Amino acid sequence: MNPDRATLNFLNSFPEEARKRGDVLQKDGAVTQIFGNHLFIQGRVEDETGIFRTSLRLQGNRWFGSCTAEDDLVSGACQYATMMERMHRGEDLPESPNEFDDTPVLDIIEEKLGRELDDKEADFVTKIEKRYRRYVIEGELHDHDMVRITPRWEITTYEPLELWPMPPGDILEFWNYIAYAFYKRKLPYPEFMSVITDLGHVQKKMADWEQEREVASWYERIEQVNERPPQDAPLSVAFRLVATINEARLEVKEEKAKRLDPA
Repeated sequence: MNPDRATLNFLNSFPEEARKRGDVLQKDGAVTQIFGNHLFIQGRVEDETGIFRTSLRLQGNRWFGSCTAEDDLVSGACQYATMMERMHRGEDLPESPNEFDDTPVLDIIEEKLGRELDDKEADFVTKIEKRYRRYVIEGELHDHDMVRITPRWEITTYEPLELWPMPPGDILEFWNYIAYAFYKRKLPYPEFMSVITDLGHVQKKMADWEQEREVASWYERIEQVNERPPQDAPLSVAFRLVATINEARLEVKEEKAKRLDPA
């Protein structure tokens, strides 16, 4: 794909160091996900410093880019790599992230089942595709997203869910983490999805991460206890009710006190 003027201007807007690093990233296959159209591109880049998401948008005759990397050099390199990957793919650029090795996940399921999905099954796959697309765009998944997949999922927080040790790289990995979350909460999922589900593999990846989180949680609790200000020793007191014809009063005495004072 030959670059047009807007693309060339975008690529040349980055400093030389970012261009060189971005070129290496693209050639090394670090752009592990890319989708969009001629106006809007989104990508996922695996740099040695982390995994970052990029967005490129054409407004008028100018491309504007953004990246989740905080470092300017890394951000520029990732955006550069994403644009280079777009040029490399040309017309083969998928419009949505709901593919695995350029094959729609619905086709993968039907091939493994040896039959076409019925309407109810296809609707469930569509729900997964929509949640995955939302996750790819926003980088977060919430309880209300899970409820859209199964109404039996309980909403307990409005904070992003932590369902994986590393962000899923494709829709199949995304689904397997979702299936594991259902399994942990004893929630069923459609039987036909088992052909793309490997809970044993996910459990192995999750075991160490969950243990590390549990240990970290206990350390945090211990630190909170240790950081509490010293508490005064509790007082031992004695109470006495004194009643006469005209009045009644309650007297209290600390353990070391010799006399009772009115309460």
